[in-house]
Amino acid sequence: MARPRVLILGGGFGGLHAARRLRNEDVDVTVLERGTSHVFQPLLY
Repeated sequence: MARPRVLILGGGFGGLHAARRLRNEDVDVTVLERGTSHVFQPLLY
């Protein structure tokens, strides 16, 4: 039987938190993000 697949839409704080929570589960995780990189705005001086 194939492993379950999880699709996470968005690579913000919520999407990354969900992906990290699922890393030890027996599922295939895919994160879709519109942008090509993650920028944490408060750290931009």
